[in-house]
Amino acid sequence: MSTAPPRPLVVRFGALGDMVLLTPLLALLRQRYGVAPDVLSAGAWTPPLYADHPDVHQMLLLGSRKRPYWSDPRQWRAVAQLRATGPRPVYVCDELATAPLARLLARAGFAADEVLVGGRPPRVRAPALGRSLAGLRRAGCAALARRCPGRGGRRAAVARQRGRGGRLRGVVDGAR
Repeated sequence: MSTAPPRPLVVRFGALGDMVLLTPLLALLRQRYGVAPDVLSAGAWTPPLYADHPDVHQMLLLGSRKRPYWSDPRQWRAVAQLRATGPRPVYVCDELATAPLARLLARAGFAADEVLVGGRPPRVRAPALGRSLAGLRRAGCAALARRCPGRGGRRAAVARQRGRGGRLRGVVDGAR
C-alpha cells in the first residue's frame, strides 16, 4: 500500500510583493515533497495571484488573522480544512500577529511545542537573513544546504526539540 507524501502548508499574510517573493519557496517545497503545497493567507486578491500556479495546490483564506475566532466563519472553515488533512509540515513565513496564528494552528491540531519560530523556540526573535531558506535547509533540501549555511543556534534548537522526543511538524520562519 503506498502512502501519499505529506502536502506542506505555507502560511503567509503578505502584501502583493511579499506573496510574489514567496514563489521560489513554493517551488522548492514542491521539489522537496513531490507535491505542491497549500497556502494559508488572507485577502481576496491572493487566489487570483496563485490561480493555475503549478506550485500551489490549494488556497486557504482567512478574512483576517487578527479577528476573534468566534466571529470569523472563514477561520472556522480554515481550521476544519487543516484538521481534515492531518499532520503535515507547516512553514509559517510571517512574524506579525503570531499569537493569533499560534491559536489558530492549535485549534487545527498543532501542538505549541511542535512549532519553531525562525528555528528557535517560540517568542525568540531570529535574525532576518535567510530564515525561510534556512527552514528548508533544516527540512533536508540539499540544494539549499549548499547556498544557505545554518546557524549553530538553529540546529541546536531543532536537536533539543527532537531530543525531548517531540515530533517536529512545523517550522515558523519569519519574513522580517
